[in-house]
Amino acid sequence: MRRVLAVLPAGARRSGEDPDGTPAGERDRVLMEFGRELVRAPHSIPEPLYASLSRQFAPAQRVLLVAFAGLMVATNVANAVGRVPVDPELHRAEDAEPELAMNALESGAE
Repeated sequence: MRRVLAVLPAGARRSGEDPDGTPAGERDRVLMEFGRELVRAPHSIPEPLYASLSRQFAPAQRVLLVAFAGLMVATNVANAVGRVPVDPELHRAEDAEPELAMNALESGAE
C-alpha cells in the first residue's frame, strides 16, 4: 500500500483536502483526469492523456495506479451490489457528473 500512496496526488495523501478542488499541479491534474476517464471508458483512454501519464510516471508506477484504480472500481461495484450505504462524508459526491456519481450503477446513468 505504501508504494501506491507514493504515486497518488499530494492532495490525496493529506486529510482535510478537497478532492474536488483545483489540482495542485500538472501531475495531480493528469491523475484526476486519468481516474475520471478510467471510470468513464477504460477501453478508450485518450492517447494525449496516456502520453501525459507516461511522462509523469514510470511503467511500474502506472501499473500500481491502474491496479489501485481497479481495486477502487471493484470496491464501488461490491458496495453498490451489497447496497452498502454511502458514508455521510461522501454525500457531496452526489452532485458529481452523472456517470461518476455514487449511485450511478443504481440509477443507470449514461
